[in-house]
Amino acid sequence: MTAQSEFDFNAPPRAEAMPASAAILARIRKLLRLGADKRGNSREAEAAMAMAFELAEKYRVDVAGLDLDEETRRVLDERWPVGARYDTLRRGVFGVLRSYFHVTTCLARPEMIVIGKPADLAIARYVHDFLLRAGRECLRSFEAAEKAARRRMTPAKRTGYLQGFIYGIHANLQRTHEQLALGDAHAALVVVEEAEREARLNELVPQRVTLSDCKQRRNKTALMHGYQDGRATQIHTPLGGGHREAPLQLA
Repeated sequence: MTAQSEFDFNAPPRAEAMPASAAILARIRKLLRLGADKRGNSREAEAAMAMAFELAEKYRVDVAGLDLDEETRRVLDERWPVGARYDTLRRGVFGVLRSYFHVTTCLARPEMIVIGKPADLAIARYVHDFLLRAGRECLRSFEAAEKAARRRMTPAKRTGYLQGFIYGIHANLQRTHEQLALGDAHAALVVVEEAEREARLNELVPQRVTLSDCKQRRNKTALMHGYQDGRATQIHTPLGGGHREAPLQLA
C-alpha cells in the first residue's frame, strides 16, 4: 500500500546518530528481553521496551537484527482482543504490523491471532497500542477542528481520515524499506521466518478465508488531512523493516 503517488509531503529531517558501544548493545538486549518477558509486570515490560527503542533510535541500532538468546527465537502465538467490530483504524494497524514488523495475523473474532517470535510480538504489541492511541487522538483533533469550522462530521469523513492516517504511516515505512539494501542471507532469513509463522498458523487455523476490502465511502479532503497526520506521527522504533539491516523509524 502506498500513498506517495497521491500526495507528496516531506517528512522532518532525522537527527544524526551516535555510534553504539558494546555496553549499549548489551543494555538494549537486556531491555528487549525484559520487554518480551510475559511473566513479569506488564507496565514494567512496556517501559523496558520503550527504553530499548529510545536507546536504539539514539544509537541507530536495528533491534530486530540483534542476536538474542535461543528462547527469544521460538515462534509463538498470542491472542489480542479486537472486539466484535473490526474498525478501519484497527484493520489498518494490523496491516502495518504484517507488512513491517515480522508477525503474521489472523482474525478470529473477538480476537486476533498474532504469530511471531517473542521479541517481535512484544515490538508489534508496542507499535499496535501506540498507533491505536495516536490514530484516535489525531481523529479527535480533526473532529474538533471540523466542529470549530462549523463543518459537519460524517462517517465518510471519519473513514477517510483514518485511511489517510494509515496511508501516511505506510508511506514512511515504505520509503525506509525501499532505501535499504536486502542481502541474500537476510532475504533467506526473512523467507524462513515467514514459513515458520505460516506453519504455526496452519496448525492453529487450518481453514481460513481472506478478508474482503472495505467498501466504505470516504472523504478525500479528510483522507488528505489523515495522511498528513500519519506522515507527522513518530514511532520510536528503529527496526529494520523487512530487512533487519538498518534502523527504521517513522518521521
